[in-house]
Amino acid sequence: MFTAVANVERMPRGLYLDYVSDVVFARQDGTDIWFRTSDNAITQNMKISARSGLTSGQRVRLYYRVTKNPLTEWQVVAIERL
Repeated sequence: MFTAVANVERMPRGLYLDYVSDVVFARQDGTDIWFRTSDNAITQNMKISARSGLTSGQRVRLYYRVTKNPLTEWQVVAIERL
């Protein structure tokens, strides 16, 4: 997730990038979902289309897309339980 966060600042409009990160599920509120790195250095809010069924603190492999058009949007593509 460090790479994704760093790349977002330099990302031109109209572009999207796909990423895979091993992260920890923090919480979900409707279609907003939060993940954090295992060292708690980064917490990122993303959009998801359905309830995840995850529990707080659960480690997952997250497949996600970051789009900048013109605002930056983080969208969950898939979640793999570890």
